[in-house]
Amino acid sequence: AGDACAVYCADGYDIEGSAVLYFCDSVSNAFETSSSPALPTCTPAVCAYDLPTGAGVTHDCADKGTGSTCTATCGDGFALAADETDQVFTCGANGAFTGTN
Repeated sequence: AGDACAVYCADGYDIEGSAVLYFCDSVSNAFETSSSPALPTCTPAVCAYDLPTGAGVTHDCADKGTGSTCTATCGDGFALAADETDQVFTCGANGAFTGTN
């Protein structure tokens, strides 16, 4: 009884609204909140770092959020080498894309 916990968004997610604080009720021994019981809404944060780059590279990575993937390929007038394929990048919780650049 008397314990408290906060409900908030994980790394890489933006909170809509505010974190909710829950307290353990000493009678029911259940967590309760003094505010609205609705949980906050968490939305993926948009990645803005380490976008695919290079001469002739095009990608669909704009506005991709945490956990999303995108593809980089050759633009008009460029071609992949015979043994190459389109590259997949993943938006990480740190706001950066990972993949082979």
